[in-house]
Amino acid sequence: MGKSLGNISESGRVGFWRHAQNLAPWRNHPCFEQENVSLASLVPLTVHGDGAQFFRDDEHYVYSISSLFGCNGCIQTTLLSKFPIAIIPERWMRSSQAQKSVNQTVAQLVAWSLKCSISGVGPDVGMYGETLTGYRAEMRGVSLGPWKAAYFAFKADLKARKWMHSFSRYYKSKLICDSCLVSSGASDSAMRYKNFSQEAAWPLTTVSHEDYMAMPGTKTTWLQVEGFRLENCAFDFMHNVFLGIARDLCGSSIQVLIRFGWYDHVVGDMDCKLAAVQREMVRDCRACGFFMPKKPVLTEANLGKDDYAQLGTRFKASHVKLIVFWIAKKTQKCSDQAPNHDRITHVLATCAYSLQRCIDLCDNSGLVLDPTAANEASDSLRLHLKTYSWLAAYFHRERLLLFKLRPKHHYVYHQAMQLKAWRININSFSTWDEEGFLGQIKAIATACHGATATYRVYQRYLLVLALMVQRHRELNDM
Repeated sequence: MGKSLGNISESGRVGFWRHAQNLAPWRNHPCFEQENVSLASLVPLTVHGDGAQFFRDDEHYVYSISSLFGCNGCIQTTLLSKFPIAIIPERWMRSSQAQKSVNQTVAQLVAWSLKCSISGVGPDVGMYGETLTGYRAEMRGVSLGPWKAAYFAFKADLKARKWMHSFSRYYKSKLICDSCLVSSGASDSAMRYKNFSQEAAWPLTTVSHEDYMAMPGTKTTWLQVEGFRLENCAFDFMHNVFLGIARDLCGSSIQVLIRFGWYDHVVGDMDCKLAAVQREMVRDCRACGFFMPKKPVLTEANLGKDDYAQLGTRFKASHVKLIVFWIAKKTQKCSDQAPNHDRITHVLATCAYSLQRCIDLCDNSGLVLDPTAANEASDSLRLHLKTYSWLAAYFHRERLLLFKLRPKHHYVYHQAMQLKAWRININSFSTWDEEGFLGQIKAIATACHGATATYRVYQRYLLVLALMVQRHRELNDM
């Protein structure tokens, strides 16, 4: 249990739940109606779902559960803080009806498990009402201990978010957002997702959970989980930023620095200038105490040579995060040296710095930000979006493929508004650890034969977990 509490004290856990109790997505959570629940021993759980390719052309969907408190200050291995719920091959879910049935069953399992957890006693019957046997029968009506757990949030990347909740409004549709009525091709420019100006009307069309329930169409099967609301189906900051808009920012910023003459002292073609950029990047980051790997190498090919400038997919999220840090420092230095009439350099510096400022504030804050930090982080993120859209409009007029606006910019705006309203650190809804957990599950699965992996992976997982626990006990680390 200690691995699910992170380094948050008892008073910190009570304070967190008191804070969540005042927020709209959790104000009416059934866990607050339980008489025998102590907030100090209540663990907020997050559900995560994503796909992982275990074998060639054979993707598996992995559902997992973990504590929002995380494993900060504890053993840094996700196998001891995150646990699989179900691992299901995609080939078993070819039809939309099969997908819905799978999500229905997994959600039913989670709902039943959390009901047992919040009650604090062993269940009388199974998930389907079946009679329990063996050890489970012996635990009927028996206290499960002082600790209880409740659903708090669902987190996933955009693809898994749409797939697991059957949202009709998602990034590939005309109505791109399930949280408001913004459009990708509205005749009224005030309702287009690329509009971040003061004239934008879509921020006034936020969809609440009650609005979502009143709308026609298929509803998510996760409504049966106590405490689930549309608002606490969170966006993933890591995928939206470091695997999304930050790649565009970094690629376009590097192109602008070279085009505007900041690397004219480097003799050679574009690749020579990019090599100089990378050497400077590595040197500056290491001087600040950050290890910046020398690979992948910056080239025209992986910087969007014939398309919109962006970092290639070889640049992973942690690498992109370091590049954003360097871009913010470099553009600030260039802005200090640029003349006042050089609007592009000054706006670019503001754009990069505002994103980095939000990242710094969230990285150096706890689970709940103080009001000053939350307001500054939210304002910085919105300033980044406004300056980025200004740069996108400028270079669009110049017919240069720089600073592409994507639906992810719109989702980041929602995260900025949630950060101000909730003051809950958006890093807690990121999937850094979940991606690492998927990698570890994949390593276990690839040791199995493809024909038997669907059940052997659970056996091997339990074996690995047992060996890991035994190893830590030998080291007196648990």
